Amino acid sequence: MVYSNLHPFSTSCTCLAEAKIAEKSGPDVPDIPVVTYDFVKQNLKSMRLLDVRKIDEVAEYGIIPGAQILPVDDIETAMKLPIGAFKVKYRFDPPADRTENIIVYCRSGKRADRAAKILRDKFGFKNLVNYKGSWAEWAEKHPEDVKKPLPKS
Repeated sequence: MVYSNLHPFSTSCTCLAEAKIAEKSGPDVPDIPVVTYDFVKQNLKSMRLLDVRKIDEVAEYGIIPGAQILPVDDIETAMKLPIGAFKVKYRFDPPADRTENIIVYCRSGKRADRAAKILRDKFGFKNLVNYKGSWAEWAEKHPEDVKKPLPKS
């Protein structure tokens, strides 16, 4: 199920609650709600945007403006770091408010789903969504954000 008309949510937002109830992956375990490009574009400035690809992948291909890089393979270790150490390593403040609205993305949405589930299940984050189109869709719609190869001399 894809949610394109979600608005920034909180624990009182019925749309997110309905999304979590509507999607199940196992007994009483809700899936992470999936959002569209339009949702991401509309909420780009009002929500935290986490890019969970590897740093070298982001460096090679580009990033959605305003996104913060937290590779999915680093999440468990990173979230246990003291705030200062996290900030030095990742160059942004860690998400600390477990009700903060967070959009997670990667290249195609699979790692983003895994990352969001780690943040939810191991660290208690409540308001996570997966931008399923992720970098692949964003890059197609915003070629200006794609890294250009250096010209050969």
